[in-house]
Amino acid sequence: MNQRIQKIHIVVLALAVLCVVAVQVQLQQPNVPAILGPVLAFLTSFGFYQILTSALLSLINHNETFLKIFWGKSYLKGYWSYTYLLDGKSYKGIWSIEQDIYGTRIFGTGLDNKLGMRSMSYSVTDIIVNNGIFDVVMIRLDGQSGIENYTRTIMLPQCLKSKGLTPSVPHRLRALTHNFGGTAGGKAYSNVVMIKHEDAKSEDDIIEFFRSQAHKQDKSPIDSGDTVNVNN
Repeated sequence: MNQRIQKIHIVVLALAVLCVVAVQVQLQQPNVPAILGPVLAFLTSFGFYQILTSALLSLINHNETFLKIFWGKSYLKGYWSYTYLLDGKSYKGIWSIEQDIYGTRIFGTGLDNKLGMRSMSYSVTDIIVNNGIFDVVMIRLDGQSGIENYTRTIMLPQCLKSKGLTPSVPHRLRALTHNFGGTAGGKAYSNVVMIKHEDAKSEDDIIEFFRSQAHKQDKSPIDSGDTVNVNN
């Protein structure tokens, strides 16, 4: 059980104790309704604790604002574009990040010059957070050779200012990727830039973003550091 879920259990336990205390106070009043006896018995049962815990965890899991509060600066859920240079050549791709209260899962698609699939990858570890730095190990499958290799990506998050009660969450990542094994073994990408696309609903939206950028002469959002709106 991770520390965040442990905190949820502590909150639920505190709520359960408050409910019990409230009922006990009512039991000390004159003309106490008979129903309060069975209610107190239920509130002190393990079943009530389980129901309250499941309800709160489900509420957090299905609400983006609560998930942001739950994960804080480790909230990465959504679609991300990435670019990097290797041997003077530019590469690009997409990360689709799924996140719930139990962990983070990453699915990557490397794109070729025609925006077709060049490679695919998926995380085999949860994201490890150490002093604000993110670290994840993935398996990468080359689209041409079919050869698999492991990669390790270390990410430095950059966050937007928080709005109201919503915590500040990453919108841009600078990353370093090391390859282990396969045709890319030993290679390192030291200038990876990842941008979150807030309005993206699928990988197709990111592909359209790259396609539109290819026809623009102005400076791209990837260079400027702005949060990307794929509908712009």
